[in-house]
This record gives sequence, structure tokens and C-alpha cells, in this order.
Amino acid sequence: MKLKVAYIFTTFPKSSETFLQREVRGMRELGIDFDIYSLWGGERSFEEQPVRLFPKYWLVFVPFLLAYWSVKKPAVVWAFVKRLFFKKRHGWENFGENLLGAAFGLLYAHCFKRKGYTNIHAAWASMPAMAAWVIKCFTDIPFSMGAHAYDVFEYSGDAFLAEKAKEASFVHTSTLVAKTEMVSKGIAADKIKMIRRGLMPMPSIKSVEEGAHAPLRIISVGRLVEKKGYARQLLIYKALKEKGLPFQAKIIGEGPLRDELVSQIRTLGLAQSVEMPGWLSYSKTESMLDWADVFLFTGVVAKSGDRDGFPNVVGEAMAKGVPVVASTVSALPEVIRTGENGFLVNDYDNDDAWVSALETLAQDQQTYQKIAKAARMWVEENFDAVKNAEKIAHLFQDSL
Repeated sequence: MKLKVAYIFTTFPKSSETFLQREVRGMRELGIDFDIYSLWGGERSFEEQPVRLFPKYWLVFVPFLLAYWSVKKPAVVWAFVKRLFFKKRHGWENFGENLLGAAFGLLYAHCFKRKGYTNIHAAWASMPAMAAWVIKCFTDIPFSMGAHAYDVFEYSGDAFLAEKAKEASFVHTSTLVAKTEMVSKGIAADKIKMIRRGLMPMPSIKSVEEGAHAPLRIISVGRLVEKKGYARQLLIYKALKEKGLPFQAKIIGEGPLRDELVSQIRTLGLAQSVEMPGWLSYSKTESMLDWADVFLFTGVVAKSGDRDGFPNVVGEAMAKGVPVVASTVSALPEVIRTGENGFLVNDYDNDDAWVSALETLAQDQQTYQKIAKAARMWVEENFDAVKNAEKIAHLFQDSL
């Protein structure tokens, strides 16, 4: 049977989720017939492909559709009412996301049936997966879902994660650590398919200059939020300065901690060494990776439990041949092997451990080149968007 897939996102396209854009491009490259639905925000098109935005004024019709489905499938409606309003919540934000997802499902079930979709795929296990689950219960169209980071870990993950996974054809995750967490929540291991994200097209590897890197050019990219560990990163830069190792650093990204971090830079006397240029487009960020000698990742588990999986920008740096020095949070140890294709720092609060890794890359050209080549090789073998999209497409086909 020829596939026709409805892809449901929370917000698409989103500048901080370029990995999902590459997944979409990979599906397009494979010739998969699919439509894109964005429930919360986004744009009306993505690279000339329409994005079907959820018009919120349609919510006024929810009572009528609720009455209709209560007559057609009363057991299904009552089951969802009990789940949404009588199950223990994992925070009001997660509750609101699931409520909106359920409303979308009520409103769009007939539409999805008419369009003849063979599969529904939810990009996240929160709002999109609730929408897909509701539609599946009303139409019998099989659905699958992604579950990767906040929807697995933050405030113990989505409140309905295990129930959604049980009903889904498969659950796509991109890290072993997320799979392990889901199994601990009672989700069957064979239901969870670990397929990495990917790059498309594969960028060219940067040329490596001979000799010591002085000053050492360090880059970090990400939202300015707690789980990125930027407050800790600034202390590492202070330790580098005290060590007398010349460096220049750029922290690329925006977020709620900007003012706090700018103030910390001034307090630590790092204004001449550390820049925060804000959010940059993908092409400009790629140029910054060409500039950089090292990518520094100081991710940590936030108080809410939120954390990165395998940060896609780490894969982007490795693809360019930029060695990565990283904490051991979440999925980084699945990929990086110290001294082979990068450096992991096991003792997060030990300045000397971070400085030692950075110093090695600044002064040992042989180690630097070996790591750069090995990092690129890992990406070519594991982080190709088209190859990984093809694996997901096979799972769509298998679920029919």
C-alpha cells in the first residue's frame, strides 16, 4: 500500500528544532506523500510545502463535535474525559497541551479519514501524540509518535506517555537513554525504535590549521536555559583565563537567562574573551563552526528534570570536524569516546578536568586531527537524515 502520512507537530517550522525540518526533508527526498499539521504556531509553508495551521477559533465547535462523538463512540469519549480530568497531572502546561491535542483530534478526525491517510505520525509525545491518539480511536488510522527529551524527562515526562505508547504502532526515539527511561515507565522495549536524527546535506569538513590553536576558538550553541549549563561554562572560561590559556569564545543563542549570563560575564571579567551574539540562522551558525576550534557542551539536568538527549548541534560540530568537549549528561556517552572522537568530562564541577581537555586540543595537533576525523566518521555512519528517515518510513509501512 502506498503511504500517505499526516505529520503532526507542536510548532513547525521552529528555529530551535532544525532536526525536525531535516527529517521532513528526508521524507520528501524519499518520495513519501505527507501533509504537515502544526497545532500551536509556525508558518504557513515550509520550502514551498503547505503547513496546515490549527485555527484556534475552531475550538468553538468542540462542544458540537464532542456531542457527536459521544453518540457515535461514547466509550471512547468517556475514556478520554476520565484520562484528561481525573488522572494525576504532570503540571498545568502538560495538561493544557494534551487538552488542546484532544480538541484537535475531535475536530479533525473526519478530515483525516476523508483525506485517506494511511498513517499519522506525531513529532512529540505531548500535544501532537494526544491529537494522533484521539484520531486513531475515532478512525482506526494507525499512529506513531516521537519521544525524545522534555516529553520523556521534564516533570517525569508526559502524563499519558505510557498509555500513548501502548496504543502507538511504534515510538521513535533518538537516544538509548530516552529508551531506557521509557522502559522504566513500563513501555515495552520492542515498541521503542532508536533511530538517530541526522544532517542533510552532509556539510563539508573544515580544514585544520597546522600548529597550536592560539587563541583557542571555542563555540557553544543553544537556548539560554538552565539545562544548557551556561553558568557553569562561564566558570570554565574563568579557569582558562587564570590558567593563562589564550581563548576566544562565542555563545550563540537566545533565551530567558541572557541578562543573567551577560551580568556574569562582566562580574567574572570575561568581557574581552566571551561574546554572546544572540540567535543566528543555520547558515551563519555553520560559518561560526568553520571559525571554531572546539565545541563546548556543558549540559546538565535541570531542576524540572528536563535535559538534552543528543544535542543535534553536537552532531553538526562533529560533522564539520570540530572536536567536542562535553559533560556526561544524557546521551553524550552513547556517542563520544574520550580521546577517540571527542572528550567527556566526568567530574562536572572540576575546572581542571575541563581545562585539561581544552588544553590538549589547543596544543596537541595529532590528537586534534585524529578526533576531528573520527567524529566526522561517526556522523557519516550514524547521522544521515535521509538514511534515518528511510528507517522511519519502513516502520510506517510495517504498521499497515
